[in-house]
Amino acid sequence: MKIGCFFYVGAGNVEKGIVYPHHHPRFTIDEDALEIGVQMFVAATLKLLAEVE
Repeated sequence: MKIGCFFYVGAGNVEKGIVYPHHHPRFTIDEDALEIGVQMFVAATLKLLAEVE
């Protein structure tokens, strides 16, 4: 067994008109969400590395 995790990072934004679901021809993401996702993965990685050492 391998331990893993899954995160949902919301990437819609009503104010910017980014409201279409996955698989819709007009689907897109609010790229501001990318920074949040990166911060989350960096924090999780640093926590894991601290526990391994």
